[in-house]
Amino acid sequence: MANLPDNFSQSAFDARYGAGNTALDNEYDYLRGLQDAYDAIDVLEDPNDDQLSELLALEDQIADQRITISMMEDA
Repeated sequence: MANLPDNFSQSAFDARYGAGNTALDNEYDYLRGLQDAYDAIDVLEDPNDDQLSELLALEDQIADQRITISMMEDA
C-alpha cells in the first residue's frame, strides 16, 4: 500500500480527480442510449418511413456524440 499522508481523504481525492470522468461517463451513457435506440429500430423486418427517418437522425446523433466524446478525451 502507498504511503499516504495522515490527512488523506479518499472522498476528497475522488471528488477532485474523478469529477472530469463523470462528464465523460455521462457522454458515454448518452451514446449507449442512442445506440440502443438505433438497434431497436434496426432489427425491424420492414421499418416504415418514419422509422427509417428516425434511423437516419440517430445515425447523425451518434456521429455527433462520438465527435463530442473524442474532443472531451483529447482535452
